[in-house]
Amino acid sequence: MTDITEHKKAEAALRESEEINEAILKAIPDMMFRLDKEGTYLDFIPSEGLKPYVSPDEFLGKKASEVMPEEVAKLGEYYTEQALKTGELQTYEYKLPSGDDVRDYETRIVVIREDEVLAIVRDVTERKQAEEKFRTLFDSISDPVFIHDMGGHFLEVSRSACEKLGYSREELLQMTPVDISSPENTKSISGRIKKLRQLGHILFESTMVRADGTVFPVEVNSRVVEYD
Repeated sequence: MTDITEHKKAEAALRESEEINEAILKAIPDMMFRLDKEGTYLDFIPSEGLKPYVSPDEFLGKKASEVMPEEVAKLGEYYTEQALKTGELQTYEYKLPSGDDVRDYETRIVVIREDEVLAIVRDVTERKQAEEKFRTLFDSISDPVFIHDMGGHFLEVSRSACEKLGYSREELLQMTPVDISSPENTKSISGRIKKLRQLGHILFESTMVRADGTVFPVEVNSRVVEYD
């Protein structure tokens, strides 16, 4: 007679682990695709609220280039290659037609084996639409608007800010308030940020410097906001 107590415990632990994993997968609002290094779909985990571009029986066992639009397939191939090469998470976005509509998607690719990846796909259409509305409202403000973190790094700038200072949005996002302030005002910036942390809102006068070197006076109304 053999004591199988430990064996039974191991089986129970395995069942419990599988049930937990299944519950986690059901709770994740994303579709998941397992692909090999050639881009062939090996497996698919559906999501209640999402439908794949084509049905599983049309893409399983086939390469993305055979079933997806060419541009989207090439993106997938590139980021799959990067994930396998670096071992790092890869994220990219793209659009796909859905009936009479066009939806926005975000795909995250993680390596799960030496020659396999897991592609986690999320519909981000609503987020993109909200971002577009925010951008339209943000850029409609006539006064220059800057959003920066407490370290002073610009997170967002309005169209008016770009036009007033003579920089592109991309250039300003690489800068800090020090870069656009006149020399006599740069020493006050850290103190103002400290005061802003304490009070949540400050109003002060300063001078800014345009890309061409010209200086102009400004009144700054600064307020702490939540920004994600």
